[in-house]
Amino acid sequence: MKKLLVWFVIAFSITSVTGQTLLFYPNEVRGLNKIFTLKGSFGQSTEVKNLWLTNRTRQTLRIYASPHVDGEALYFTNEKTITSRNFSLQLAPGARGALQLFGYLDEGSARTCRGHLALAATPINPDGSKGQTRTVKLPVALTFAAPKSNPAQKPARDVVAKPACGTVAKPNRTAEVKPDPSALAKPNRYEAVMHEGLPMRRHLHQLPLQVYSDHARTGDNALQYEMVARSAIEIWNNAGRQNGMTRDFFKIVQKRGQADIRIDWTGTQLLPGAQGTAYPSEGIIGMLPLQRYRDLGLAGKTLLHELCHMLGVAHSELRGDTMYDNVRSLHPELSKLSVSTRDRQMLAWLYKQTRYAALGE
Repeated sequence: MKKLLVWFVIAFSITSVTGQTLLFYPNEVRGLNKIFTLKGSFGQSTEVKNLWLTNRTRQTLRIYASPHVDGEALYFTNEKTITSRNFSLQLAPGARGALQLFGYLDEGSARTCRGHLALAATPINPDGSKGQTRTVKLPVALTFAAPKSNPAQKPARDVVAKPACGTVAKPNRTAEVKPDPSALAKPNRYEAVMHEGLPMRRHLHQLPLQVYSDHARTGDNALQYEMVARSAIEIWNNAGRQNGMTRDFFKIVQKRGQADIRIDWTGTQLLPGAQGTAYPSEGIIGMLPLQRYRDLGLAGKTLLHELCHMLGVAHSELRGDTMYDNVRSLHPELSKLSVSTRDRQMLAWLYKQTRYAALGE
């Protein structure tokens, strides 16, 4: 268990991120109408779910959360990839934040761990003083099945995916993916989005995913945004072609209504402290305005990372891979961005799978 906590320390990238929404009003909290449930197997992380927290008051709220669940099986994750048993978040008036939860047990017989999640919301007055704290409880149940034969999977950070529950795609008979046989093995220390023991990916008939770069509201140089978006998209399309794909992964479109994926450059879709956040089930990639990145190379590397989450790839533990979970590490200029052999191998492995859960449905 300690190993998981040291390495993971997040979990977002992936996994189901459906969940519940809590709306904080001046005199009440709405949304606690069902048990918050997480499912998984012993020795593997469960699905990840978001608890969306929306501040409908006129004051900043400081929200604290702590789990009270049998077996101490519930954990939180945050944008710095730190797994914790405690969580806090400050929400400005009208803002929304996500509290991400997952469960983990590494021993025992199949069981359900029950309890509640305690949330305390404290208003912060304009003068810095604190208002009256309101505490609410959310019933929680974590169901763990017997161990499965596949290796433990750890969810990844910045992705919010909604799997088609119980959906297993039929084997692809069109031979659209013909990767090099030497690249078919899943790279060591590289993870896919998992749901109920199956890797998650897009159906081939969904490709290419239509991408709209929504940068008009930033007021910045549109050409630079298009350069970053086109560079990142073409890099992944080239990686697919090298793997033998006959369809591109992505295609830029000029109309928002045509898009499967919208790149929001306003910064409003980001989880707190993140430079990029992917929401596969909503078809949104949250990015900062370009001037907020150190340079175009970092913006491009961030977008490259988030686009791959939209395909079903979680994180790599190796620094040289695009999906290493610290995109702030060294990065080249925009014109020199590339992906690693292991990145391409991960996609080749994922998109040759004939038994998988559908991503983005």
